[in-house]
Amino acid sequence: METISTKLLRLRYYLVKFVYNILSLIHQNIQANIFVESGDVVNKIADFLLKFELSVSEGEIFIDNYSVNRYGVRESTSSSVYDFSDIHIKENEFIYCRIHGEIEKTEYFVDKEDIKNFFDTIGRKSVFDSIDKVNETDFAFELGKYRYRGNLFLSCGRFCVVLRKIQGRIKSIDELKLPPILKKMCKFKSGLVLITGPTGSGKSTTLAAMVEQINLTLKKHVIMIEDPIEFVFSNKKSIISQREIGEDSSCFSQALISSLRQDPDVIVIGEIRDRESLNIAMRAAETGHLCICTLHTLGAIATIERIMDLYDSREKEIARTQLSLVLKGIVSQQLIKIGDGKKNLRSGLKLGRIGAFEIMLNYKSSSNMIREGRLSQLTNYILTNSSKGMTTMDNYLIKLYEEKKISMESVLSNCIDDKLIKNRYNIHQL
Repeated sequence: METISTKLLRLRYYLVKFVYNILSLIHQNIQANIFVESGDVVNKIADFLLKFELSVSEGEIFIDNYSVNRYGVRESTSSSVYDFSDIHIKENEFIYCRIHGEIEKTEYFVDKEDIKNFFDTIGRKSVFDSIDKVNETDFAFELGKYRYRGNLFLSCGRFCVVLRKIQGRIKSIDELKLPPILKKMCKFKSGLVLITGPTGSGKSTTLAAMVEQINLTLKKHVIMIEDPIEFVFSNKKSIISQREIGEDSSCFSQALISSLRQDPDVIVIGEIRDRESLNIAMRAAETGHLCICTLHTLGAIATIERIMDLYDSREKEIARTQLSLVLKGIVSQQLIKIGDGKKNLRSGLKLGRIGAFEIMLNYKSSSNMIREGRLSQLTNYILTNSSKGMTTMDNYLIKLYEEKKISMESVLSNCIDDKLIKNRYNIHQL
């Protein structure tokens, strides 16, 4: 017998489906508890997304039947359990989604007309129409309680879309179980803070949590320059001004230059993409602003090396000196699969991923190392300053392993120095 909670969930599902179908298929006769059997986008892409919206646990959905047990945990009566981060849509192909870092095939097949209708449905027709001129373009939209960041591109002449799910509610540093030192970094009055990691490592989520920490605790003006806007903020103690490239400004460098005339306390740059943007960010950090930026690098040393690679040999010495003076800290992160990927026996949920971090704060001794190009010494510097909240990536992975949260295989496949770890655990072969 269905509980009240289950009935409410089922009713909510039908109501949302009803409203969504009315907007998309106004010319058809639809009843609130009947799903339209047609080949259009509502029953493919939009329906696929909506099913993920209507979950009790954020980001989790049971495609078939479900129930809510007495603990309030939603349990599946089928095997279709999803917790996706990305959706891959390709013309004349089935939709795929990324679940805990792995690509999984769904039952939804789409053609070019479906993709075109999808962009009409989400109010981004201009994005679809622009593909003939630019071949690839970024966009973002809202659906239910989530936002999605997307990229439309061509592959062998066929339309392709990749969507990244963004949690609608901005989670705090504590909720995300991020290292507590990040709260201290939010209080820096000036300087450069870098959030780094590979694609899909949660950089945007960490960045949003730090901005929200500032928003909740400090009276600041925060200017965010993004392409596109991902998390949407509302003003609390701070003023948050979000600017989207292509909509609110023509390019990153112009938006950055303009931001210096907009009375900012904090400037957040979605991604450092070129030397010009980096130069402006460092200049802003020098002149009393806190700049928080992201980079696609892993580890403090690799991050500094990547920055130096943006400069030619004649400029490197000046750039190293400038960076050594303005850099306040580097937070490097990646997501590691928990356990062996089996399902939790109580909830039926497939196990997820956990964050692993490298954190370096820049004090006088490390500043000298950066200025003099002695980057190889930074690892020992981080290790000797663990009491200040610093950690190397490898030490963090070892900590997760010893807490039985990840496997040794995960440690070795995600560490920076696997020889060191193999020697420590006397591993000759894995």
